[in-house]
Amino acid sequence: MTNLEKVTLLFNDAKKTNEFAAELFETFATLIRALPKDQRDSLAEEIYTWALLNKENQPKNLSFAFFLTGIIAFHDERYDDALRIITNVQSTFKDEGDLDAVASASVILGAIYRTLGEVELALKFLLEAFEQLRSSNFWQYLFGICCYNLAELYTETKHYDEALKMHNINVENEGRSANNLIMALTYTGIASIYQHQKKYDLALQYLNKALSNAKATDSLLNVARVLTDIGNFYIETGDYTKALQYQNEALDIRLNVHHSGGVVTNLIQIGEVYCHENKEDMAIEILGKALATAEDIKVKPKIFSNTFNAL
Repeated sequence: MTNLEKVTLLFNDAKKTNEFAAELFETFATLIRALPKDQRDSLAEEIYTWALLNKENQPKNLSFAFFLTGIIAFHDERYDDALRIITNVQSTFKDEGDLDAVASASVILGAIYRTLGEVELALKFLLEAFEQLRSSNFWQYLFGICCYNLAELYTETKHYDEALKMHNINVENEGRSANNLIMALTYTGIASIYQHQKKYDLALQYLNKALSNAKATDSLLNVARVLTDIGNFYIETGDYTKALQYQNEALDIRLNVHHSGGVVTNLIQIGEVYCHENKEDMAIEILGKALATAEDIKVKPKIFSNTFNAL
């Protein structure tokens, strides 16, 4: 059964009852990156229309259909739209008294603010979500995303012990989440910590684990994410030929699916390789493209910082 067929089957089942379609929304959320964009958007619109027409019978379905549109906006790098939608739907969740749903919205808000380089806001929302969801069975996928983003924030601020604690929660919960994307992200995160600690054998071991999980998600975007991290590993260990190989492979995937944020990351890291190889003109050209793309998707502060460090 394809990913699209899974979601469609759950949707068809949901239409037969007036109950909250919890499994439909959670499954759709976990597969957003794996579904072809046109099919994903068409089905999301159909679900929203159905929920709207039936809001008197089950208003909660409409709230979660709206929530899905915000998650999609985030994945599509429409950050202003995502913040507006998720903030509004979180207010609705609060009015409904659904604390787990409020926390789930906080996970997405935290992930958005982390992407935009707003560390304090990201930490605020993610910690709120963590405290609520850690003892809940609600949306284990989003709890995994919460732990991953907290771990990455701790890594970025050099609190490696705290980062490993968060990543290990996902490792321990692997059976509950049963999600290859969560594990791919977690293993790349653990690898990053070991890179910072110069434990390169362990880092490469976890990167290879991550690549296996990413391939099992049936999403090229997830594969590109890990290829990028492997490329970064080879930058740090001085194998610039392999670094360019992995970065360019990831870049090709992201260009083909128009994933601008990922394109920026790959361009920056390719520019860093050129800096190491003393190819200054090539580095300046490629980093200029990265800055231009970053400005288009409004992640300029983060990109300027990364580019400055690369140069």
